[in-house]
Amino acid sequence: MKIAFCGDIMLNSPELHSIGKKLSKKLKDCDIRCINFEAPVRTSEALGIHKSGPVLDQSAKTPAWLRSNGFNLITLANNHALDHGQKGIESTISYFEEMNITGVGRYNDAYNFTVIEKGNQKIGFLGLTHKEFGCVDIDSGEQLGTAMLTSPKVFKSIIETKPYIDKLFILPHAGVEYLDIPLPEWRELYKTFIDIGANGVIASHPHVPQGYEFYKGSPIFYSLGNFLFEREKPLTERWFKSIVVILDTTTNDTEVLLVKYDYANKTVEIDSSEEAQTYFIHLNNLLKEENYRQKIEEESVRLRSTYHNMMKNGGAYSFGLKEKLKNLIRPLIGRKKIKTDQVHLLNLFQCESHRWMMMRLLKSLK
Repeated sequence: MKIAFCGDIMLNSPELHSIGKKLSKKLKDCDIRCINFEAPVRTSEALGIHKSGPVLDQSAKTPAWLRSNGFNLITLANNHALDHGQKGIESTISYFEEMNITGVGRYNDAYNFTVIEKGNQKIGFLGLTHKEFGCVDIDSGEQLGTAMLTSPKVFKSIIETKPYIDKLFILPHAGVEYLDIPLPEWRELYKTFIDIGANGVIASHPHVPQGYEFYKGSPIFYSLGNFLFEREKPLTERWFKSIVVILDTTTNDTEVLLVKYDYANKTVEIDSSEEAQTYFIHLNNLLKEENYRQKIEEESVRLRSTYHNMMKNGGAYSFGLKEKLKNLIRPLIGRKKIKTDQVHLLNLFQCESHRWMMMRLLKSLK
């Protein structure tokens, strides 16, 4: 069985976008074509939730676009799946009733592998996300939600499913956005998944590609990047670069396709340029021990002010002089005082990627 893994998709106008001929041919040669559906479908009945970070939705035509392009396995385990609450996720699921879905459900079933059979092979898939807003846990067991990457139920599910399935693949949605490398904690966890029975870990979320490696013969891709993520002003050129992974479960061969989104022509296609090859070699080199620790330290220094501001806005720090002066003046001119929104602080603690980065930053303070 051949499986194509693609990164994140979020489209407001899918009818304007296309997949290039070379990439389309590669995808059509696969039995399973998997993609992360990054945001719920747009519906007038669903309201956006109060959360840290943007509240997203996408066109109700995007599921049909995916179906017409041959995608048949959808992971909904991501940090935006519940952006429009229960009605939003229920509506989204209804668009994929005839397709395979993973990573979403109630507490007792969200962590079950989605199993696809062909011939004499059974292949299991489990979509998971770091804990932001919408993860289902023991406190919200009766609600629909996404499967949480660090839940003990993940380990239980791998161990219990492995004896009955030929191959198991974990599909995490996690990491710090725009980083070229994964956090050490994610590297360790993904390797642990393979130690206990997974045959591969194919991750997404940071919006940029990261490197990959083989552990005990099994592939770990730390971030595929954006397959197609429609946005007026992308924050970086790397927004348009991504990886498509094709795995053959019969021969155990792994094919890595470097792809790029052509912003002008709105087409995603294989990128065979020397520049692309050099870029992805660089990402893999960053995972080598002699480069990796230094890069983590550099990124920690770079992100220190960013996380300090997020903690401040969430109420972890008292306001600075400028904000204190504003709070003295605003009531005098009939305006309300500035208040911290502690939902931002909540997310810094509940999201493993943010929490681990904050811990790293705090330990570095002298």
